[in-house]
Amino acid sequence: MFYVALDGKMMAVPVNATTGAKPISEVGVPLALFATTILSNVTGAWPRYQYDASADGRRFLIAHSVNSAAPSGPTLLVVTNWLAGLEK
Repeated sequence: MFYVALDGKMMAVPVNATTGAKPISEVGVPLALFATTILSNVTGAWPRYQYDASADGRRFLIAHSVNSAAPSGPTLLVVTNWLAGLEK
């Protein structure tokens, strides 16, 4: 399970759930993965879905405002309709 902590860190918590006549859920210790520019949605004043994780939990897609401070990591450039450029 992933969530954003109040300090903006992306957190991961291992969850082991079983099904059956007596379902059991075991929740592990939260682990800070990395810092984000996302603020925790305590008041519900902004959109809740600002990130998504891949199925294996190894990659994240995080919405980032263009007007906020520049990220300290690498920049991602998305090129759309790139096939049209090959025909020229």
